[in-house]
Formats: sequence, structure tokens, C-alpha cells
Amino acid sequence: MSILNQVSMGNSMIKWTAALAAAVLTSTVLSAARRMVGSRLTRLADKTATDHDNLIGDLIRVKTKMVIFVAAAVFGTSLFLDLPPRAGNDSGDP
Repeated sequence: MSILNQVSMGNSMIKWTAALAAAVLTSTVLSAARRMVGSRLTRLADKTATDHDNLIGDLIRVKTKMVIFVAAAVFGTSLFLDLPPRAGNDSGDP
């Protein structure tokens, strides 16, 4: 029996591997997008006289925390796995 065919917590190791890859890819792409968008907005804001657009560029580039990307990655990961219904929901409705 291959290790990829083993089941852990109701999901095969292939699904867990795909979920992990999705999490890494999601956080990497979002982090790169943050840097790219933030730097472009900062360059664009430097050409204007107001400080409001500088603030937006700085907020995106500096203040966006990695925890937001991790939360998005966890959500993306959950799409690959067969998860049980939410706790405390006996009716099966979302």
C-alpha cells in the first residue's frame, strides 16, 4: 500500500498534499501581489501632491499582515478536503 493511498482524518494523503500545495501557493501569490500592488501604488502616489494616496500604498504594502494570507490559505485548503459539518449544527444546514 502506497503512503499516498493511506487515509488520515477522512482524507487521503493525496488530498492532504494537494491542500498543502494550495495553502503554500495561495500565501505565496497573495504575498507577491501585496508587494507588487503596494510598490506600484507608492510609485504612483509619489507623483501626486496629496498624502491620501501615499497612505493607501503604505497600508497595502506595510500594514497587510501575513495572518490575512494564512486565513485565505486555510480557506483554500478546506476546499480540497472532505470536512465534517460545522460543530453544533445538528440539522446539517449551513
